[in-house]
Amino acid sequence: MTVTVYARHGTKCSKSRDRNAGQYKRCKCPLWLRWGKHDKKSATTRSWDIATKAARKLEQELDLKANGIEPPKKPDYITIESAADLYLGDMAQRGIKDLSKARRMLSRLQDYANGKNIILLKDVTARLLTEWRSGWTFKKGSDSPAVHWSVVKTFFKWAFSTDLIPADPSAKLKSLPSGRHQVLPLSRDDFDRILAAVDLCGFTPAVEYRVKTFILLQRWSGLACMDTAKAVRAASGLTTKYRSRLQALCENAKQPSPCETSGV
Repeated sequence: MTVTVYARHGTKCSKSRDRNAGQYKRCKCPLWLRWGKHDKKSATTRSWDIATKAARKLEQELDLKANGIEPPKKPDYITIESAADLYLGDMAQRGIKDLSKARRMLSRLQDYANGKNIILLKDVTARLLTEWRSGWTFKKGSDSPAVHWSVVKTFFKWAFSTDLIPADPSAKLKSLPSGRHQVLPLSRDDFDRILAAVDLCGFTPAVEYRVKTFILLQRWSGLACMDTAKAVRAASGLTTKYRSRLQALCENAKQPSPCETSGV
């Protein structure tokens, strides 16, 4: 039996007087489910995705009932701890190596929810998530709040898609603003001062050479710190373009190029 989702527009909705406006999806009016000639009930949501999912589930129950088959009992709801373990295991199975951020945030969520006497994942509400993240403390202007919220939101999206929860509470919350600002390149004077500061650090000649090489390589290649470190350890990872630039810089500074010393 087919179950249809439709919107019941309120008097304040611009579509309330339009005919056949039940399939209009751009408003936030409550959604209902309809089947048969006169049967209908509230979908208890304003989300078309959630209502559609409920409609497909109701169709299966009605079909089983029509065939004289008793619908299966509802499974026990999963705890936050078990859902987190299942999610982390799924991430590892998909080849995601760095699980530290997800493990840390889910552990914090579990501690906060348990402190509110909430054990089951289905009992986590949008209000609880709002109260929890309002207590986060990060450096002002950083990207950390937005990044960590993205981790939490991804977890709940996964839980909803795998039928662990009937609705995604994080979908009701807006994303946190990113504190990312445009980083301008160093001026020539600033860069000269950085190189000059290396001479004042008391490094041995060998260490001083490596530090200046590291700085010059970052300056002209645009590589991040981790990539720069790898490139210095294995100069074969540099492109011809960057090798020639670094060689020219080292010649001007009367230093041997790391590309030459590594035999590249």
